Amino acid sequence: MILRPAISEKAIILADEENTYAFYVPKDATKISIAKAVSDRYDVEVETVRTKIHKGKSKRTLVQRGRKFVNGDRSDLKQAYVRVKEGDSIKLFEGSE
Repeated sequence: MILRPAISEKAIILADEENTYAFYVPKDATKISIAKAVSDRYDVEVETVRTKIHKGKSKRTLVQRGRKFVNGDRSDLKQAYVRVKEGDSIKLFEGSE
């Protein structure tokens, strides 16, 4: 499973205050598979996993041939918030702490 850390202000605050880390995961990933992947990759004990799906935006693109607009949609993204056991931590940045 491919885990990509979601680096944002909210994710950094959650990591500092609540020991919760945010990841972008495949849309077909389950909470159990996400917990196992995080536990195996970062060597931490996972307490809870919450997931959320961001719906893709509708976009309009200009096509140069014929000067026409084409309507399309961006892909949906699934985000997982993983809370790890007190005392465990995940280093998301090189050289942090």
